Amino acid sequence: MRLLACGVCALIAGGLGGCSTAGYTKGNAAAHSLERAAAEVQVQSQNLEKTMRSLKALVNEPETDLRKPFRRFSRDLERFAASVQRVNATGREMEQRHAAYLQTWNQQIDVMDYQRLRDVSQARWLEVSNRFDRLDQRYLQNQEVVGPVISYLNDIRLALSTDLTSGGLQAIRGTVENADANAAKVQAALSALTRELLQNQTELSTVAHSRTNMLAKTNKLAKE
Repeated sequence: MRLLACGVCALIAGGLGGCSTAGYTKGNAAAHSLERAAAEVQVQSQNLEKTMRSLKALVNEPETDLRKPFRRFSRDLERFAASVQRVNATGREMEQRHAAYLQTWNQQIDVMDYQRLRDVSQARWLEVSNRFDRLDQRYLQNQEVVGPVISYLNDIRLALSTDLTSGGLQAIRGTVENADANAAKVQAALSALTRELLQNQTELSTVAHSRTNMLAKTNKLAKE
């Protein structure tokens, strides 16, 4: 009887030990990747806003010396492009974290003895898996829209780099208006994506994260 009890205790200890190190820990890592992605997307949106603000100031409120506002626009555009690269990298990391979590979860299901619990956990696994798939797809679609915006703004910079004159500014005013309208649509999509990432992060994490924590992380990323 003592041997049986010891065997049961060892089995429970082994099972719980595996779950604590590879189960919800990887779930938290996956949830953290959503928070990180949300912060990166928000910084990207802020950089796009700054870029459009400096471009509109250059075109609509020209200074005596056009070189200074042009350099400001170029600098903001470079920061925006850099933030897009970071968002792309974060997206790849997010997908990897999701896959690792789902794989570990599936392994835990495979060693369950009771079919009822297997069925419940499998249903939850499928629900979370579908949620990750939707998020990953939405994330990718948003970045596919951002790419053409960068190209458009870079073409504007190229045009002005060789025709930085009052006539050159007048010639591209309509183009800048189109860029501004497109940027507004992209920013709306990025804001919706940020909210969706944070909502899912909250639901999937074992640790509550405050909005203050999110803002602190966004400010830190914006300075990088």
